[in-house]
Amino acid sequence: MRSLLKESSIGGGLSLLLLNLFSFSSFVYAQSPATNWQAVVAFPNLTFDNALLMIPEPRTNRLYVCGEDGIIWFFQNDPNTTTKTVFLDIRSRTQAGGTAGLLAMAFHPEYGLAGSTNRGYFYVCYSYSANPVSGNPPLNTPSFDRLSRFTVPDGSLVADPNSEVVLVNQYDPDLYDDGCMMFFGSDGFLYFSNGDVGGANDSYGAAQNISGGLFGGVFRIDVNQDPGRSHPIRRQPVSSYASSPPPSSTANYYIPNDNPFLDPGGSVLEEFYALGFRNPWRGCFDPPTGRIWFADLGEDASEEVDLVVKGGNCQWAYMEGCVAGPNPRPSSIIGIDSPPLYCYPHTQGNEAVIGGFVYRGSQYASQLGGQYIFGDYISERIWAMNYDGVNPPTVTQLCTLPPTIAYANLSSFGLDDKGEIYICRVGQGQNLWRLVLTNTASGGPLPVPWANQDIGTVGLNGSASYSNGVFVVSGSGFDIWDPRDAFQMVYQPWTGDGQITAQVTSLGDTSPYAKAGVMFRNTVTSGSQHALMIVMAEEGTGFQRRLLPDGNTTFTSSVAAGVPYWVRLNRTGNLFSAYGSTNGTDWVLAGTETINFISNNVYVGLAVTSHNDNELTTATFANVTVTGDGGSTNSGILQGRDIGAVGLSGNTSLANGVYSVTGAGADIWGTADAFQFASEPWRGDGQIMARVTGVQNSDSWAKAGVMFRQDLSAGSAHGLMLVSADNGAGLAWRPAANAATSWTPGSTNATAPYWVAVVRAGSVINAYGSTDGSNWTLVDRETVTMSDPVYVGLAVTSHNDSALNTSTFDNVTISGPAPKLSISRYDKAGRMLLQIPGNLGRQYTIQVSANLATWSNLATVTSSSPVVSYLDGATNQAVRFYRTVLAN
Repeated sequence: MRSLLKESSIGGGLSLLLLNLFSFSSFVYAQSPATNWQAVVAFPNLTFDNALLMIPEPRTNRLYVCGEDGIIWFFQNDPNTTTKTVFLDIRSRTQAGGTAGLLAMAFHPEYGLAGSTNRGYFYVCYSYSANPVSGNPPLNTPSFDRLSRFTVPDGSLVADPNSEVVLVNQYDPDLYDDGCMMFFGSDGFLYFSNGDVGGANDSYGAAQNISGGLFGGVFRIDVNQDPGRSHPIRRQPVSSYASSPPPSSTANYYIPNDNPFLDPGGSVLEEFYALGFRNPWRGCFDPPTGRIWFADLGEDASEEVDLVVKGGNCQWAYMEGCVAGPNPRPSSIIGIDSPPLYCYPHTQGNEAVIGGFVYRGSQYASQLGGQYIFGDYISERIWAMNYDGVNPPTVTQLCTLPPTIAYANLSSFGLDDKGEIYICRVGQGQNLWRLVLTNTASGGPLPVPWANQDIGTVGLNGSASYSNGVFVVSGSGFDIWDPRDAFQMVYQPWTGDGQITAQVTSLGDTSPYAKAGVMFRNTVTSGSQHALMIVMAEEGTGFQRRLLPDGNTTFTSSVAAGVPYWVRLNRTGNLFSAYGSTNGTDWVLAGTETINFISNNVYVGLAVTSHNDNELTTATFANVTVTGDGGSTNSGILQGRDIGAVGLSGNTSLANGVYSVTGAGADIWGTADAFQFASEPWRGDGQIMARVTGVQNSDSWAKAGVMFRQDLSAGSAHGLMLVSADNGAGLAWRPAANAATSWTPGSTNATAPYWVAVVRAGSVINAYGSTDGSNWTLVDRETVTMSDPVYVGLAVTSHNDSALNTSTFDNVTISGPAPKLSISRYDKAGRMLLQIPGNLGRQYTIQVSANLATWSNLATVTSSSPVVSYLDGATNQAVRFYRTVLAN
């Protein structure tokens, strides 16, 4: 494939139905602009000369690359692989040049299956010559368009080049328009393509001829020669287009009985499945839809993408794409008139379409699933086409291949065993490429106090977002391993004991060792001490840790499981315990380790690495909770459940920072409660604060508020600061299990929106109310004895067991006794008002830093409400960062 530039610029008595398959056959050149995709090198340690196709071996991890000059290599599907092996070398019989050469291969569907007579068979289409002309041969150099079967002997990984069995040997006087692609369909038949011989304007008259040679079409044959489904060959192809040409021949296959062009008298080449092609360079079969896709290179004006149907006529040369072709329309059309699905003109550097595959991988299923990926040889643009089978397709430009110093052009696409798509380039010493998203995070900003950053040196910038209870985290990096890490971390600062739990619901398979998990980390430097519980893309789960700064990493393998998978880390002093679970209930201890962090101010959060520095992987995390005495549990996730006997089931949802809690139930009162509780576990002192923005009036005593609760039984001890639908606000509390509930009214005319807060300090519950979230009134202080762990969250009851009450909450903040770092950038034009959740009666030291590394004390304040406030008027600093630490 020295060049795909066009040469002009560098039947049979059968009567079939005429049918216009697509109503949108005019120029459908409509593309949305380029997106945040890019192409990166997939296997940095491997290069190939004139790669024209990459396919996977069935049921293995091996990938095969076809080289134009007559060689096929294989290698392991590992981005770090350094070894490729010659699988087949037939350069001595391959005529390369133009669009000729070794063009495609396909494994028999039973390849590698022990006991099958087809276990060693694969098929190759190539340009055969007994004496190939090397270098840059003339375009009129003759060869044979050959389709052959080769065999891999039992016990071997490489093919026997002397095992060739020729199926098609079609004389071809021209080195252009030799587009051969091959694949097996779900029917078990082999499909292959060929161009219109060559020359300009279908000068050989092959594109609308099904009785001469096997040119200008897509063909279907039965390589199994099953007499129940197919019959012997009835007509041999002719050799023409030259004086005294050598004979052409076909053998060693049958013709399927349901092929569209059949004649027992032998007047047609029954191999034809469709016709009317100029150079169908690349095509594919999409099993989920049964569609056959081909991209047919145009000549001077238009490129096209076709959906090939049985008996279809794709119109060359009376049409070229979506414009009139160089030849008149035949008076009688052979087959079904089939306009292109999509066309684009020769503008903006686009001149030669390269077909690809329908994306069926998992890594980008949400972005590209079911879309046809294709490109252009000249411009090297890559597009994704979305087609629903009814409406005109939509095409999005994904990216353009990066330039290279040496000659290189987009030649083809490749596929691995997982359905991921790769990109081939023609030229000497070229890499294989693949598509990646430069920023895959979608959704809203991270909830306070979460932050994110890349740790260490990464090849691509990571990102993180949050929406509806799910963290979406994208990271590159070579690994989290010794002695330096490279990954994306979503974290919050932490002090003291604690626990983080998360469910890893998905993880992109950029490498078998791509990792996602939960982490305690001493610092955000690349060599920091850490503990990490992970699940990997293909290598199971495990507990890894670094005991010393810049030291080696230790790994303990755990369960051989994949996503979705629950992971948990617990910190008690210097002891870290790692757990995994398939259901979030039954936990398996993966390991424990004592790690003496050099600082008590650490970080806790989520970690993602692609194990491939040239590519981002994306992981999603649900059910993220952080609990303990070290800081906020503000993961933004509270789990809803009905407490007690409710007449109707409730639910909890979170969107854009607003909780919507729906609950029924007779009341939160007496000795047993009935309500919806959105909560998470908690240990030690702490507080919860929220603004109740709405209470549905299912009853005048319908209630919504914030609660600390001993357990999830109906009669549990609790403290609840609430606002009702029509009876004001107040504190309801049950001092012990199954005891009567007591009530202290607050503002009797309070209605939503209204701020509520409960502070737990030992066995004392402090309840507050506020109209603005700044000026708080202590409603009551009562003793409610509860032992750890407890639950903290949002409570809603309808006070009407046959109705639901939907109440909404925003500004939900749950924090421990030492509020975590509140990072605020200081604006020189004004002062900075700090408002940080605190606990009543506690003293806090506010510290300041210019670099998040060195901290100095700014002030010490005493909390007289659930919010610590401080006004900093230092206008001589360009950037300041703040945090609070517990002073008493």
